[in-house]
Amino acid sequence: MKSYREYNRSLGWGLDLGEPAVTTQEEIDEFRRVSAAQLGGQQLGLDFWLDEDPEVLKRYRIWANALRVPEPDEAPNKWSASGPAIMYVYAMTGFEDGLTYSFHNMMRTMTRAQILEQVALVFRYSGPRGMVPLARAFNAQTFPDEPPDPLVWPTGWGPDPEAFACGADFGSPEASADDTQKIVGWYEQLLGEVPRHVAILARHRPDLLKAHRQRYENTLRELPKQTEPWALLQISIERGFAGGIREGMLLGRAFGITKPQILEAISWGTFYGGNESLDLVAEAAGDVLDAWPD
Repeated sequence: MKSYREYNRSLGWGLDLGEPAVTTQEEIDEFRRVSAAQLGGQQLGLDFWLDEDPEVLKRYRIWANALRVPEPDEAPNKWSASGPAIMYVYAMTGFEDGLTYSFHNMMRTMTRAQILEQVALVFRYSGPRGMVPLARAFNAQTFPDEPPDPLVWPTGWGPDPEAFACGADFGSPEASADDTQKIVGWYEQLLGEVPRHVAILARHRPDLLKAHRQRYENTLRELPKQTEPWALLQISIERGFAGGIREGMLLGRAFGITKPQILEAISWGTFYGGNESLDLVAEAAGDVLDAWPD
């Protein structure tokens, strides 16, 4: 019987993905066992295919498993930064079952403070609408004092709150010329260019730019800084926002995300965006990806 760790980076969950056309009762039983352990119960949509046509489920899991890009030195309990984008989709669609099993799974490896920080990141994108199902699902959990299998960050990742500090003075809501220049300068230095949404706010609504920047700089303290561009990239792929795709790619490069890691981030964008969503990635940031250091 495989442990949680052995299944963490593989989505087969007991299914023999090398034989999609043949499924034994033993495979079905193991998939349901792992599903119950991972999610706290059965996922009705996946369970449906176990009963009706397991081949459909197997070919789905082959595809989903291919979204991951393994690195040679990764730990079995390596953290996947795809969680915030998936949580965003579940929050915005009111998929409370998905949020419930997401929290259940996260509690195995993440502390309550880390999970709360991920919720805060998603809140920046989902607003109050998304926070209602998020709050319901979060409040229904009983969090352990410590996770039983603490996560390991991906290679080269780690918390770095100071990486977001631009030097603006957040002691007052008004944006001085110096505040605005410091915010714009942060993008110029790290990205090598200024996103258009930043430039237009700097010209016409610097106070709003500063208010957003205050949230932006104070979201990630427990989670790695690389979570920010990863989430921005995936969510922008799913929403069809070219500017966010490019910004996420440039910031990811500046924060040291490796080529295998950024390829996994892009791949997970297709989880709910579909392969066709990558047309926009090619258009908005194909040049950035082609020049990515190996």
